[in-house]
Amino acid sequence: MIVVIAVVVVAIVVAFVAIAVVSRQRRQDRRARALAGVAPELGLHYAHGDARRQVTRLPLPLVGGGPEPRVSNVLTGSLASEPLRIFDLTHETPEGVRVISQTWSCAVVDIAADFPVTSLRRREQPGGDHPGEPLRTGNYAIDSHFRVRSEDPDFVTGLLGAGVGKWLAEDPVSVSFELAGRYLACHADSELPPERIGELVRAIAGFRRRIPDGFLRRPP
Repeated sequence: MIVVIAVVVVAIVVAFVAIAVVSRQRRQDRRARALAGVAPELGLHYAHGDARRQVTRLPLPLVGGGPEPRVSNVLTGSLASEPLRIFDLTHETPEGVRVISQTWSCAVVDIAADFPVTSLRRREQPGGDHPGEPLRTGNYAIDSHFRVRSEDPDFVTGLLGAGVGKWLAEDPVSVSFELAGRYLACHADSELPPERIGELVRAIAGFRRRIPDGFLRRPP
């Protein structure tokens, strides 16, 4: 009798797991179709093949933070002739018998610059490996909305003293930003609905437009 009960319990558990897996896959499929549908409206297209692997190699704090990230739903295009990618990034962290999953909607543009690793993380957003202690920029609006860190404090102080700081102080956006090497990235604090992906494009375009040429530090 005990054996029969154990078999029944195992069968129930397996059934629930199977239902959860199928439900998750269906949700992912629906999201992929929806993103592929909105991509042309943003001048992007849904990428397949090696695009996800390329994103996981980016030297960005959020991508490199924690265990192996899972990248999905990569959209590719350009921002004023510079390569642009939009994607979902998921980190899964074991916590006892559970796995805690966190997904962000992200955008990254290749500027072919040479930025020190820098992050402007909105204070309510967790996650990611960021260098150094938070900096005080002296700008109350920025310091109250963002935790600013950088390998080069002089760089980020100068950058925020230019048009970027004025823009963030006057029109604070609901995303965080990262710079590293040749890349500028931004991300929301969660997985955005497909109809809101345009917010990432507008945010990263606004930041990019305000970076003075003198801060690009282009490699020789």
